[in-house]
Amino acid sequence: MTTALTPVEFRGQRLLTTKQLAEVYEASEQQIQQNANNHQDNFIEGTHYFLLQGEALKEFKRYFDNIEEAIGVSKFASTLYLWTERGASRHCKILDTDKAWEQFDNLEATYFRAKEQSKFSAVDQLRLQTQAILELDERTSYVEKKLEVVEDKVENQITLQTGQQRTLQSVVGRKAYERAAIIYPPDQVKGSVRLIYQAIYRDLKNRFGVASYRDIRQSDLADAIKFVEAWIEPAEMRSRRGEGC
Repeated sequence: MTTALTPVEFRGQRLLTTKQLAEVYEASEQQIQQNANNHQDNFIEGTHYFLLQGEALKEFKRYFDNIEEAIGVSKFASTLYLWTERGASRHCKILDTDKAWEQFDNLEATYFRAKEQSKFSAVDQLRLQTQAILELDERTSYVEKKLEVVEDKVENQITLQTGQQRTLQSVVGRKAYERAAIIYPPDQVKGSVRLIYQAIYRDLKNRFGVASYRDIRQSDLADAIKFVEAWIEPAEMRSRRGEGC
């Protein structure tokens, strides 16, 4: 019930009208008023309640577009009692019902505390917001770095795709025929290409530390192509002309 209350504030305090207090404690307004009259010595103005009348009441009414709809107070009311937290506590003790005690606990924990929370300085709120933003930036930066590490690992682990393998094969093929045509007589070129193929692939695997050229990483494809394009057969292969025939 307390969460549905329209906040009433006066002189920097969170207060309750007699109607609100009666509704919360599930009593009647007459009962609340009668208890206050019967225990006048236990209620001190300014401590347990505020009594608004005259200009003070007129000024208070101006805070609401429709005071009757907002807090159930007639716009023609000539007096208005507003009960403080201590006043609500005193009424709870006088009523002494399970409902009153239960609802006062709720009022104490929510309705009256909300005013204290609203006093939290703008500077403190800004400080907390700034701290939260900095922490979010820090976490975001951490996540981004982790993603970069993961991306690097993934990139370093992904090997050549089928199309990339064919690209490398084509480069190796051209190089093999090119070198065969240089170091072998025309009638031996075709039969010697296989030897050069094998030599290129052997050197390529050694260069990139893989068991098969298919295991070369995608990130190394450009270097692998450059390696093949710059490849020169070892001297002993040139001295063994004719063996591939």
